[in-house]
Amino acid sequence: MPIKPIKLNADQNMLLDTAARCFTYWEQLDNMLRNDLHSRGANFPSVLSEMIASCALNLTRELSNSGDAKDSKGNIIEIKATSAKDTDLSSFSPTEEFSNLVFCKYVRKDRCIEIYNLKLSRKDIEKIEVKKGETFEEQATAGRRPRFSIERKIIKPNGLTPDFIAEIETKNRQTKITILK
Repeated sequence: MPIKPIKLNADQNMLLDTAARCFTYWEQLDNMLRNDLHSRGANFPSVLSEMIASCALNLTRELSNSGDAKDSKGNIIEIKATSAKDTDLSSFSPTEEFSNLVFCKYVRKDRCIEIYNLKLSRKDIEKIEVKKGETFEEQATAGRRPRFSIERKIIKPNGLTPDFIAEIETKNRQTKITILK
């Protein structure tokens, strides 16, 4: 099945243009921290993954209420992201409810973002073991923020592949993001 760009509306194109400009600044900061200061890089900004995933999945970004976005039916969508090469660690509010979990992984060597529409609600992930002998639900009930690797606990065991790829390309000092399906 060939991978081709998805059609976006004018608002989505504008949002991606803004995300591309922001990405450039994040990438410069991240490279300076890693290369010039020999430090851990800057975390991938959640607002960028939320903007890009919202465009790919045709979601409305949620800026004031719980969740990161909403689908056309008003369901709450939670978007998590990582730029770590081998390990991710996502943290969840102990009280937040959501209907769908989306995961974005920035792949530095390919300069792209893999977008996984996991189609899992909070209820679906409550039995995941997040700490030795302790589940997501148990930690949340105790008022603690459950943390676990979405890649290790969901993506790899289920052999999932990205639903979308956001390609990031820079030409003549202009960065462009194209979402492929």
